[in-house]
Amino acid sequence: MSDFPDQGRSAAPLPTTPARPLDDQLTFDSPQAGKKALREDFNYWTGHITQSSVQLSFGVIAANWAAFQSVSGVLVNGWAKFSLFAALLSLAANLLGPRYLAKQLSQQFDYAQANPAKWADEYAAARAKDSQWPYTEQIHRTSWLLREARVWLPVVAGGLFVVAVIVG
Repeated sequence: MSDFPDQGRSAAPLPTTPARPLDDQLTFDSPQAGKKALREDFNYWTGHITQSSVQLSFGVIAANWAAFQSVSGVLVNGWAKFSLFAALLSLAANLLGPRYLAKQLSQQFDYAQANPAKWADEYAAARAKDSQWPYTEQIHRTSWLLREARVWLPVVAGGLFVVAVIVG
């Protein structure tokens, strides 16, 4: 497990002895434990992306309202309109994207339930190679796109807002 203080874990103490061979410094008991820690940390940090994305999007909407004081004030400034559009698109992606991804995951689960022998065969084949099983390529593409949208849409919205304020 990782040592992120936010996750209720204490940070590892700094070493007071000379450096040891790498094998003695490993934190995990097995490769599976290392992978599990990576998955937990990935989920933790992508959760922060989601929270920050929503907060920044609402912040940009509020900033547009505060700076331009009305709907007509926003609508007469093209940069502000695009800023508001990007923020609203970000909020829509944060709502509709996970719904679409959940549907894909549910379909994969249903497939596993309906085809236990084939599922076991796919598992065995995936163990023999570098695989992202049990996730499909579509699930990977969707999750990548959602992560990117959650980062870049609110950043773009904020940048457009700054331009709207400067350019007027």
